[in-house]
Amino acid sequence: MSEEDPFGFGADDSEGNADPFQSEDLHVQGGFDAFGGEDENSGFGDELGADAGDQAAEYGNLEDEQEFVQPSTDVPAMDSQPAVAAADVQDDDDAALKAFERKFQAEVGEKDAKSQAQRAEMKEAAKKELDGFLAEKKVKNAAKLKLNREEEQEFMNSINDALTAENPWERIYTLVDVASKPSEDKTDVTRLKNILIQLKNAPVA
Repeated sequence: MSEEDPFGFGADDSEGNADPFQSEDLHVQGGFDAFGGEDENSGFGDELGADAGDQAAEYGNLEDEQEFVQPSTDVPAMDSQPAVAAADVQDDDDAALKAFERKFQAEVGEKDAKSQAQRAEMKEAAKKELDGFLAEKKVKNAAKLKLNREEEQEFMNSINDALTAENPWERIYTLVDVASKPSEDKTDVTRLKNILIQLKNAPVA
């Protein structure tokens, strides 16, 4: 065995140590080596090329068989009749709405006018009633004031007459109610009344 070849595979065939990987007996017909790999000159690439060519040919045949439909860019004409009908309906709705608004505004204005008239009438009636009440109150107050002054004048005259009278017991007698009857729950003043009557009729000198 040579030192240059560590595996013992030399070029010398005399020793019987030829390279088993280079042996022609190990090559399998068809291009495969002993490890099942592909030879550089094998037909695997040719098989792939053949498959790709078959698929391309099949695809081309499908394109020939199928008719290519170009999408149409023409927009179908729309019927304008529904749009016109919708516009007419919208116009009718707008006209009805405007008519309703005019009617509503007219009714509101009429009600406001009636309300204003009624309010003015009520204010006028209230003013007249207030004026009448104040006038009547003024007349009553004047009459009451006149009566009070007359009564006051009579009272003052009676006082003056009593003060100037010769018998002062007469004034005292006028201040006492001698005609009233005594009650059970009050003190009996009958004797005092009798004394006042005697003094009025016969004053003490």
